[in-house]
Amino acid sequence: MAAVTAQIEIDHGQYLLEGDAGPVDFSFTGFNGLVASVGPDGQVTDGGVWGVVSTGMRSGSLKLTVQVLDAPPLPPSAADHERYSEIVEVSLALDGRAAGVFSLPEETNPWEPDEDGDQEPPRTARDVFPRFSGAGPGPYRVRVHARGRDASRDGDTGAEEHLILVWAAPIGTETVFRATDQCGASLRH
Repeated sequence: MAAVTAQIEIDHGQYLLEGDAGPVDFSFTGFNGLVASVGPDGQVTDGGVWGVVSTGMRSGSLKLTVQVLDAPPLPPSAADHERYSEIVEVSLALDGRAAGVFSLPEETNPWEPDEDGDQEPPRTARDVFPRFSGAGPGPYRVRVHARGRDASRDGDTGAEEHLILVWAAPIGTETVFRATDQCGASLRH
């Protein structure tokens, strides 16, 4: 599938990867600092029922690219390691055809049509980004790349950018390919 790039709204320093199971409070214990695979009990685990991606900004918007793949990608290249400060891969057991990216502020903003009822409702992350089910029924392997989180945390709007690659794969253990930003270091402790 083709990659889709758009701005995503951030709230509480995160956005979610979810299917039919909604998020629960989760423990940061064992968190790699970028993406957590969270089980129904709120613990970080392999093959969680939802995921959370941490951002450098508390709120605002960042550039996100999502690509659903038919097969596993090659390992991150030297260019990927140069471009991104964090690259982490986790497994998610997301149920449902709507499994994908979820952004809390977009999904909860009230919408009222104009007097003629002609106004289009705001587009949400679920409307813009591809569903993970395009890769198959799951479970899914999700590789998240991030750059600019430290600059974003320091108030540089427009600095943060994420890339998510998704493909169907058996549940496996988390793989941290790169973990070098201060934002991630603070979340790992």
